[in-house]
Order: sequence, then C-alpha cells, then structure tokens
Amino acid sequence: MVRVNPASWYGHGQLGTALLAEGHPAEAIPVLARALELNAQLTDARINLGMALLALGQNTEAEQVLREAVERDKHQDSAFNNLAVALLRRHAYAEAEGAAREALRLNASHLLARTNLALALSGQGHYEAASAEVMQTVSVRPDYPQAWRVLAEIRFKAGQVDGGIEALTRACQLDPSQQEWQTLLHAKQQAAPQTIDQSTK
Repeated sequence: MVRVNPASWYGHGQLGTALLAEGHPAEAIPVLARALELNAQLTDARINLGMALLALGQNTEAEQVLREAVERDKHQDSAFNNLAVALLRRHAYAEAEGAAREALRLNASHLLARTNLALALSGQGHYEAASAEVMQTVSVRPDYPQAWRVLAEIRFKAGQVDGGIEALTRACQLDPSQQEWQTLLHAKQQAAPQTIDQSTK
C-alpha cells in the first residue's frame, strides 16, 4: 500500500505497527513518524512510535511522543501506561504513579499498568502499597512471571530477603529463559545465609 500510494497515512501506520509487532522497532520508527507527518491525528501511530522508541532505549524522545499522545487523546490507557514506563526509566516515580493510575482508571484490568504502578510506589518507598498492587496482579494472573519479578524487587528493597527469594524463584520457574533473573536468584541465595549469620553475632 505504501509503495502504491506513498502519501497514504493509513498504509504507513499499518506498516509501522506491523514492523513493531514483528520486533523491528528501528525500522518502525521512520514509518510511524511519516504516518504522523501525513496525519497528526493518528493516536495509535503516536503510541506505537513511543513504544518503538522505548524499545530502543530512546527514553527522552519516547516520553515526549507519549506526552503528546495523552495530551491529544486522554482516553487511551496504553498511552498512559507507556508514559509511565518512560517516567520510571528516569526515576520520576511520583509522575509515573499518576500516569499508571490514569491507565488503570481507564482500564482496571490493565496488568502492565498495575505492575508499573507498583514500581512507581516502590520507587517512592511505599513498599507495602506496592506489594499490594502486585499481589492483585498475581491473583488474576498467577502465571505472569514479570509480576513475580517485580514483587521480588519490592521485597528486596523492603529488606524482606526470604520473601524476595521466594518471589524470584517463582518468576524463574515461570520463565526459565531469563538468565539475568537466574543469576540474581543465585546471588541472593548465596548472600542470604551470610546476612543471617551477621544478624546473630
């Protein structure tokens, strides 16, 4: 469609979305940007452009694009959720909390938004509230490894080593391909006895 009609905003939007879905964010970015040049009202293309930029670690650019998305259309839960991700990456935890809460107001079943809300709360030191949000997620999706990984992170930050190891073990069981998680679990398990010994001296 793009080759037949280079001025087709619809064609560029569809192609960019397909490239992103297939795991080619670098290729998707110029196509989605072109779609927005042709039609600035394309909310989905703007959100997908933000996601592609996030995938490549271009967080500042992603945040700008996603802010534009939520300003233009305040009814897109995915825009607010992805904005929360961008804000979390620069440790703007209070603002990330607001974006995640707005995503959940629009879609209470948005599990990623609830997980991101937990991370935002944890970043502000609200560990109990953060844990409660993640537990809501795992009660709905007990097979969701990322939620268990986030729960482990929160528990470790709160000094709950045993609970953190338990949650991280569950995450690793659900997704054995995550070598980084396996390495962290091993390190935490090795350190746990040392922590106990020091506390009893």
